Amino acid sequence: MRFSVSKTSKDRSLPVAKKDLVLVYADDIVSLPETNERGVLAINEIQLMNGAEFYSLYLTPSTQKLSSDIEGDIGVKGWKPTVNGSFPGTRLQISEWMHNNINSAFIAIQKNCGDNYKIIGTKSNPLFLTGKISEDKDSSLCEVNLIAAKKSKRPFIFYNPEDIGAQDPGSNAGNCDCVPLIDIIGI
Repeated sequence: MRFSVSKTSKDRSLPVAKKDLVLVYADDIVSLPETNERGVLAINEIQLMNGAEFYSLYLTPSTQKLSSDIEGDIGVKGWKPTVNGSFPGTRLQISEWMHNNINSAFIAIQKNCGDNYKIIGTKSNPLFLTGKISEDKDSSLCEVNLIAAKKSKRPFIFYNPEDIGAQDPGSNAGNCDCVPLIDIIGI
């Protein structure tokens, strides 16, 4: 079951997010963008299956954290990307989202400064949900962690729609019935 989790009018006391985390199910991705010669800047568009949708996940702004740690032995080191944050409370919507996506594979897109974004995870090494739902006498919250299952060759991909807009957005799509990410999320 696929649906977004966002701040509602009932959550007026919640901090205002800069942007929700955008999640794309890995099975909705045709291809991720190729990168420039330095390995982390996208040079063409991410391609999604026709009919694919994006999903937003509100996380309290002060708890949002993106990290990519270097792991492994000499000669076989790689990056382990992670997105962490918490959703205040244990509302039905976030509890249902966590329950329905416990084994789902995601690619996360996080707004960076200006018009830049970071693409975290890959089709072959997506992010998976871990976390917890907790309540005690002082608080209740859902901790959300999206973690890659194995090491990647890059920490994440920097993505700037303005830079890519000047290029052929379908150049890495092959002969598929697909659509560029920029057409879906309207960034």
